[in-house]
Amino acid sequence: MAVEFNSNGYEWIRETLIRNSSIHIELQNDNGNAIVRLPLSDSRVSWTHTQGNNPMELSVEINGSDSDIPLPVTIDQGVLFPNGSSTDSLGPVQSVSTTELTQDADKATIKCPLEVPKIV
Repeated sequence: MAVEFNSNGYEWIRETLIRNSSIHIELQNDNGNAIVRLPLSDSRVSWTHTQGNNPMELSVEINGSDSDIPLPVTIDQGVLFPNGSSTDSLGPVQSVSTTELTQDADKATIKCPLEVPKIV
């Protein structure tokens, strides 16, 4: 018989396995085309939820002056991948508030919530 994790088990998965993993977040336009894919270790990526909370929240702070952000650009969604080269996502596309960067001075914070396990 399979054993279901209890709340302590899921908190451990969230706060240990996921936070310290090789997961990458890819920001995309509304056509699903990649703009940039960043590892959790990138200085622009941070966890912005309170530890122990579900959903978790991953935030990406980008600037128009970032060398890997082409201008002009519109960001509409984020997708998680297990690493920097995988084509198999870890879940569905996450819609985010549409963000446009048109000049070097533009700044944006993209927030993506994650539920582990899914809240029903």
